[in-house]
Amino acid sequence: MPAQQNRTAWQIALGLVGMLVLFLIFLIVIGSTTDLWLGFPLLRSARSWTTWLLGVLALAILYLVGEGGSEWIKKRDKRSQPVWKRAWNLALLLGFVGSITAIVMVVIRLAQKP
Repeated sequence: MPAQQNRTAWQIALGLVGMLVLFLIFLIVIGSTTDLWLGFPLLRSARSWTTWLLGVLALAILYLVGEGGSEWIKKRDKRSQPVWKRAWNLALLLGFVGSITAIVMVVIRLAQKP
């Protein structure tokens, strides 16, 4: 069995910075894909590259929040529940999707040229 190695503070910090960079790249990929799905509204009309990057990061975060929230609402819906409760879950899901869509539209409007 190999001896346990003690990691120094700079190795821990380097690992943390590496994970943050990978997470940032992951968010940029998700945001760019979302921008692609929407028809590149941010890429075509952003004021600057910084604005585009912030918009793409906001889209990625909203996409992840939307995915998590919709899965949470979907888990609550069971076929054995009464119709009124299933209709309430559907209304909750549609309201959640509508609010995420509205926030995405605001993000796109804020990133566009005046």
